[in-house]
Amino acid sequence: MDTSEVSVISMAVATDVLYFDESFVIVPLGTEAPLLKQEIEKRIKSWDIASSDYSRVCVRVEARGYATDRSAILRVLREGFDGFRYYKDEGPRIDELLISTDRQLNAVAERAIKLISEFEWSFGSDEPTKEQVTNAALNVIYGDSG
Repeated sequence: MDTSEVSVISMAVATDVLYFDESFVIVPLGTEAPLLKQEIEKRIKSWDIASSDYSRVCVRVEARGYATDRSAILRVLREGFDGFRYYKDEGPRIDELLISTDRQLNAVAERAIKLISEFEWSFGSDEPTKEQVTNAALNVIYGDSG
């Protein structure tokens, strides 16, 4: 940061490993797997690195929330991050991903997530992140799992 100009300058840092920690909140819409696939593609693109640097990437991947099919979510995570190394070879984590087949609760969750996504979020300070608000809403709707 150049304090005399009050500007931020992006600079590349030479490193052997690029670490990324990706966390996904899953909502049981029945279409969560295709939506997750799209989100993974967006996240990888947001890394803004050349595909030639993918071999240097080490990821930690987690999905939490509620799904209609946990195995489908795990499969999409594995496929979406195929070709990347996992931190400590742990693979995608879904231990905080629960199953919900209650259509009424799923409809309430879908509406709540839509409303949350429409809010203007100011991150930083002591304000919760959008992901934290989404997780809290899901815990209220489905009951706190822990």
